Amino acid sequence: MVVVSKLETARIDDVVRALCLFAGDPDLKTQLRQVCERHPRLCELRPETISANAETLARIMGMTPQRTVRFALPCPSLFYQWGESIEKRIDELSKKLQVSRSAFIKSVRNDPAALVLSPDTAQAKLKDIARRLHFTHGQVVTLFRKNSGLLTLTTDTVVDKVNGLAELFCTDTQTVWHMACRRPQILARSLASVKAVIDTMSTTLDQPIKAIQTIIIRHADLLMVNPRNPGRNITELAKLLDVERDLAVAAAMKCPPIFYLRPVGIADKLDSMADKLDIPRATMTKVFLRMPSLGSRKPATIAQRVRLIARIARALGQQYSHPEILTTSPAAPTYSTERLLLRYLVARLGLWNGKWSSLIQMRDQIVRDKLQAHLDELSPTSLEAKRLKKIIAKRLLTSD
Repeated sequence: MVVVSKLETARIDDVVRALCLFAGDPDLKTQLRQVCERHPRLCELRPETISANAETLARIMGMTPQRTVRFALPCPSLFYQWGESIEKRIDELSKKLQVSRSAFIKSVRNDPAALVLSPDTAQAKLKDIARRLHFTHGQVVTLFRKNSGLLTLTTDTVVDKVNGLAELFCTDTQTVWHMACRRPQILARSLASVKAVIDTMSTTLDQPIKAIQTIIIRHADLLMVNPRNPGRNITELAKLLDVERDLAVAAAMKCPPIFYLRPVGIADKLDSMADKLDIPRATMTKVFLRMPSLGSRKPATIAQRVRLIARIARALGQQYSHPEILTTSPAAPTYSTERLLLRYLVARLGLWNGKWSSLIQMRDQIVRDKLQAHLDELSPTSLEAKRLKKIIAKRLLTSD
């Protein structure tokens, strides 16, 4: 227990009162008093100066007064540092990480300690991590650029975490680093919690450990959810779609985001797609099980693409209903609209006489070559050539 004199108590009261007034939140009183007792230096400055520093910090971070005070509580030195010093440190750290000032500030909004880190210390840490993990400096910077708050972790912590995750996932450190670059927060999780996610998912989904390791490597977001949620979500989704749970699990294994998306949201989207395309819900469910990513798509976009595919088929002299299109090629409506429009152009110009499904799957380079060859056959000054050239330029640009 911290013992303070009457004079110190009076000074603490003044600082607490000033910061509560600035934040507009009297509920912060207890937390601020505890911070002041542990960090007596806060009471060495005038309350007006503390408030002014907090106001400057709020401006720098783009936060509300209340959010600013709560942000600085874990790192009280921010209350008595001059704004100019903080801004200079932010600029130098941003340069070290090769990131914009605004991006750096955004990435440390949950890690106030990053704002008091010496730029030289940060640079040395980046080099040391690269050396010990046998990575390039650029690889290390890439990760910390996405979450600069992780700079507050010690070098040993980062190195041990990467090696531990590599062992846990039976893979190499490069693979782990790629995972962390996609979801940097995994480096802040304990190895025990990561192992718990793997084991729990394996048990609740009745899948081998290796299979769970593989999908988490592909989708590190799974490490950020409650490990029991995937199993619960799949059970609920199977009931909503009226299918066997094993089928729902198999679908999610092909498209891991299904594990953490809301089951009701997925079912609603499939219902909406079925309504817009005037097809039975059971048919839409079967298509979803073959192409699970449909569960995360916008129904209006999918319906629009299916109709466009039907136009492509008609341009080739082939009549296909919406259900036939989806059952023939469930992946077809997941292609971009621009890609489909290019294929429609090929069909309309008579540059393909095979199946519509083959045309949609045709490599972009082949499509480009066919369109360019047709354009070369036209007179450069003809209206048709000018119009076609303009359309091709627009479609090829937006489809890349």
